[in-house]
Amino acid sequence: MDQILTIDTSGSLIRVALANTRGLISHKSIPSKQASKKILVLIDEILRDSRFSLRELDCIGIVTGPGSFTGLRVGIGIAQGLSMALQIPLVGISILELLAKSASKLVDSDHFLVALEARESEVYIGAYKVSLHSIELIGNEFVLNFIEGSIAAPKLYLSKWVGVGNGWKHKRKLESKLGVSVEDVVIDIDYNAEDLIELSYQSKKEDKAESSGILLPNYVKEELDYS
Repeated sequence: MDQILTIDTSGSLIRVALANTRGLISHKSIPSKQASKKILVLIDEILRDSRFSLRELDCIGIVTGPGSFTGLRVGIGIAQGLSMALQIPLVGISILELLAKSASKLVDSDHFLVALEARESEVYIGAYKVSLHSIELIGNEFVLNFIEGSIAAPKLYLSKWVGVGNGWKHKRKLESKLGVSVEDVVIDIDYNAEDLIELSYQSKKEDKAESSGILLPNYVKEELDYS
């Protein structure tokens, strides 16, 4: 039975979970300011409480961003170290993908246009097609700037979309910039440990695991936020 450890250091909380193919075994969280000092302790606590060892893991799932520059580097660095030392497959999961996955459990649709506020006049954008057993990124994730003129966006007009994420507080601006008209909007949404676990398992099953040296933070935009 596959065992998986998931790590999320992208936001205000550091979240670590342990699961197998039957479901969630244990999860814990701490404030992100303690990440560099406490994340390994948190991982050790979860494994000891669940009576697992690192060597029993079949995969590590890590949230790659977009998010805090420092937080992402801490989490990915630790995941890379564990992966390299113990030869454990490593899969990276985007926050935008996670939000699309979460929304698919709330809204009866298969096309989700995720918009997450970045800084000032920018939002992160990711378009996803979600089915029962897969989630597909349409085009590439990108940054939309409300001030700039043209954008290199995928052909979003081909499908009926549900808007997901806090970027849709700017619904009229987004629809105008992207050339779409969304059917529904889910603004207040977050993902949970189960969403991350499911996508990590799915990525491993689809042979999307990376070597520890290849997996990098998903900053999406070229100019980084050092926070």
